[in-house]
Amino acid sequence: MNRNTSREHRLILLRLATRRSSRELSKSGVREAIAAWSASRWDSINHLAGPILSTLEEANQVEILDEHQKSFLRKLTRQATFSVLAHQQSLKMIGEKMSAAGIGVIALKGSAYGSSLYAGTYPRSSGDLDILVRPENYERAQKILGGLGKPIADLIVPPHKSGMLFERGYRLEEPYRVIAEVHSGLTHHSLFAIDSDILWQASLPHPDLPESNVRCLCAEHAVLHLAIHGFRDLKTLSHSLVDTFAMVERRSIDWNLLCQTARSWGAQAVTYFWLMQAWLLLDARIPPAALAQLQPKDWRVLGLEWAFERGRAPLGISPTLVSRLTQLISLLCGVDHWPRIWRFLDYRGRMLRN
Repeated sequence: MNRNTSREHRLILLRLATRRSSRELSKSGVREAIAAWSASRWDSINHLAGPILSTLEEANQVEILDEHQKSFLRKLTRQATFSVLAHQQSLKMIGEKMSAAGIGVIALKGSAYGSSLYAGTYPRSSGDLDILVRPENYERAQKILGGLGKPIADLIVPPHKSGMLFERGYRLEEPYRVIAEVHSGLTHHSLFAIDSDILWQASLPHPDLPESNVRCLCAEHAVLHLAIHGFRDLKTLSHSLVDTFAMVERRSIDWNLLCQTARSWGAQAVTYFWLMQAWLLLDARIPPAALAQLQPKDWRVLGLEWAFERGRAPLGISPTLVSRLTQLISLLCGVDHWPRIWRFLDYRGRMLRN
């Protein structure tokens, strides 16, 4: 399968997850896309099994698939349903432990909206349970999670230098086996000027756990986080883009506030590029006035397109000259304040030297 065909198949699956039935997409295209997915096991699509099956069932179109494809899709959907329930119980337990220590928690990504953001019978699942704590609580939060499970070794940074990381993973066993990641920020603090106090002030009660102390980002901050996360991974055709679509379609967004915040964070170019992808690829209803406010007046969008096309080097593989160049260009084009780039590169250099 060539690269263009793979991209076409992924896009069909993403559009199915936005509740576009195969009447709009072509039945043969849907069959081919699910067959390619089944053969390749695309991790970034697996989290969308529930929304995809919901679309097909509600349109009475599951029968266009063969038995192997139906079995594959239903297996992933069963796993997704269990995963969401396990994450909710684990998140509630973590929230209680953190609250007892005086630490607030914001759930991120799928942990925040897996079962509430998507309409349909089945939920969107997530691989890890991601939580954010205030930077001053980061070390204490790690100790609490360390008491609940085993830390996951980073591929690059040794344990005695783990303070360099803005996120740490822990393998929990109780009440369910999940991987919980605690973050001190939405990304490394060198890259963007994200005000932690404003994040917390604007945060909302968790939609699935309203009685707990666990919160989630407001819609504007959630969209910006999805843009930053997509930029970090250099991956467009993934569940994150469908999350952006769902957030735009099903949440009330103050677009002027979102644009203003993107500029204050120094993430204007990244936000514009990401929202343009959601508009171009998924027909997300993003106001043209918002795109006009965010659009950089220089060459940076072309550089981001080049970097996203090449993607990020897989973890554990020595970076090639092209992958290093891709990262540098993505930083130059995506980070609005260039002095931050040099600080981040210095951090990366120190991390690699360890």
